[in-house]
Amino acid sequence: MKKTQKKIFGFFGLGVVVAMTSVALTLPNPGVSAVSSVTDTVIVVVRSDTPDVNIDGIDPGEVITDPSKSFEVDYSNVETIKVVLRYTNKGGYTQDFVLADGPVSGMPNPLPLNIDFSNPDYGYGDYVLTVTGEGSDGIKDIDIKEFSYEAFAARLKEDEEKGKTYVDLDYKPDDGTEAGEGNVARIELNVYDPDGNLVTELSPITVLAPQDSVEIPFDKYDLKPGMYTIKIVAYDRDGEPLFNRELSKKIEEDMPVPDTNAPDTGGLFKNIGVSQSDFLITGLIMFFVAGITGAFIIGKKNKNRR
Repeated sequence: MKKTQKKIFGFFGLGVVVAMTSVALTLPNPGVSAVSSVTDTVIVVVRSDTPDVNIDGIDPGEVITDPSKSFEVDYSNVETIKVVLRYTNKGGYTQDFVLADGPVSGMPNPLPLNIDFSNPDYGYGDYVLTVTGEGSDGIKDIDIKEFSYEAFAARLKEDEEKGKTYVDLDYKPDDGTEAGEGNVARIELNVYDPDGNLVTELSPITVLAPQDSVEIPFDKYDLKPGMYTIKIVAYDRDGEPLFNRELSKKIEEDMPVPDTNAPDTGGLFKNIGVSQSDFLITGLIMFFVAGITGAFIIGKKNKNRR
């Protein structure tokens, strides 16, 4: 009887599962039907005639020191080109100069731009060079380069292997033949600690034209951690200051102080100092002497026994 009941319950359960499965298969899937009912058509148009202009010969943010600077404008698929140079002087006054504007027919490609920044219209300051190229259907492409023209450029260079700090200099040196505006004959560098005090042992470090790099010997002095300022002033041949600039150097930890009174311990008992090499040499000598003495004593004992 119990077996018969189990069979009945088993067939009943199987029937329920089959029925639920059938119902589930017949029900619509709203998610699938929603996706399948929507058909999107994406059209990708690849244009081969899109205008393209590029300024070559200058990097964004570059500082140039040579007043004669040449640029190039590469272009393609454009009918007209407009080149504008915006100059902002040290006083904040801004002026635009149109260097080219018109159809490219008859223009060379690349288009050369030779600018003389010693021209009275220009001067030291910030510049923005903008090139706009327009195609036949009115589509435009623009390239912009921002840079500065200065009498002097400087940057810190760290030699991590040697633990040295250098200042690399870029300027127009006075070669002694012709004095010109901005020609540098001498550069002086002064170092100030985080409190604004002059680090007198380092001041001034003098650079004579055409030297273009100088070491700042931070590792030779007792300097506390903090931000140090390197103030740089350039002079012409008459000793008149031309311009100045500042760089910052952060020292993370105390710099070691060289002890000039410490004995030189590089050799055997030199200046009565003891070094690792002294210990090694002394140990080898003592081992050699002890070995010979031991051999002599053993030989003498063997002789007495005979």
